[in-house]
Amino acid sequence: MTQQPLVTIIVPTRNEESVIENCLRSLTNQTTEHPYEIILVDTLSEDKTQEIAKKFGVKVISDDRRGKPIARQTGADNAKGEILCFTEADCVVTETWLSAIISTFETHPEAVAVTGIYTFINSTWYYQLAVRTLLPLSVWIFWLFRRHHSLRATNFAIRASALNEIGGFNTITKELDDAELSMRVKDVGKIIFTTEMNIFTEDRRIRGRLLSFIKEFVSSVWVVVIRKKPMDDAVYEDVR
Repeated sequence: MTQQPLVTIIVPTRNEESVIENCLRSLTNQTTEHPYEIILVDTLSEDKTQEIAKKFGVKVISDDRRGKPIARQTGADNAKGEILCFTEADCVVTETWLSAIISTFETHPEAVAVTGIYTFINSTWYYQLAVRTLLPLSVWIFWLFRRHHSLRATNFAIRASALNEIGGFNTITKELDDAELSMRVKDVGKIIFTTEMNIFTEDRRIRGRLLSFIKEFVSSVWVVVIRKKPMDDAVYEDVR
């Protein structure tokens, strides 16, 4: 029997003790029989994030440099998997999330990356309506200007070989590193969008500040997606 290739799941964290347990519980309870490892890359947490993570038996790496792109790259550098899956600490994935990723790659051998959607956990109808409106809009805007799908940082997977070929994550950009990565990934292969990769995330990025979030989003899209330049300054408010 041919041995199945290992998959690595990478989660960047910083002060996530209130949400990381639910995230890791969902990641360690996948229905797939496919072999996988979980790497948590923690950047300067001052709470019990690492302590909680170690209870789940995942690999915990401390990185004293701040920034999600840096954490994602650190995870990739320490990964053994041929497929690298990324989500975030305030996310809960479905039990078939990993199976959907593997199945999509098998169905589309030409694909080098896959990405999916998200909805909110325990949110109000108002914010659920907002995400169901803004998320498709962002997908359409990106496709309009770039003619390919954008990876979504909370929910995507990429072949390790493809990530290496494009030089890894841009660890300088402060915002929309997922969109920036997408614009380089498309040069080496196809990005597949699938609704089978569904996750749930906290609404903390927009709760009580929806208009501010939209302003942050528009300014970031203008620089990264339309002008194709990395963002040297942080735009999104830190909601931790």
